[in-house]
Amino acid sequence: MPCENVDQGVKVDEFKGDGGFDKKDLWKYFERNRIQPTIKPDKNARVDSDSSWRNINVRYTFGPILVSQLISTNYGQRWIATEGIFSAIKHMFGEHLAGRSEVGMVQETKMKVWSYVALKRYGEA
Repeated sequence: MPCENVDQGVKVDEFKGDGGFDKKDLWKYFERNRIQPTIKPDKNARVDSDSSWRNINVRYTFGPILVSQLISTNYGQRWIATEGIFSAIKHMFGEHLAGRSEVGMVQETKMKVWSYVALKRYGEA
């Protein structure tokens, strides 16, 4: 969480996250600490928060300038490095894990990622 870094004295200027970070308390925290967030609100988000930054974000996002806002704030910047890879792995191997224990699930995930990387390198060669 960004809060841990700020609380430990690390300077954080901006934060980018998906809809899972669209929490009213987190928006208030960003506003208090002058951290510029780029968070896509839920589809059913309402302008009713105590955070004026979140209210502006909800109005701005669901207004006619959504695409330009996403471009100007670099929303989606993280997708290339993470979401695309996760999507490809899920597409190749499925979303579910057969492992029952946490250790087994971690090992299975590692094998899927290793296999994806090996197949990708083979395809690039």
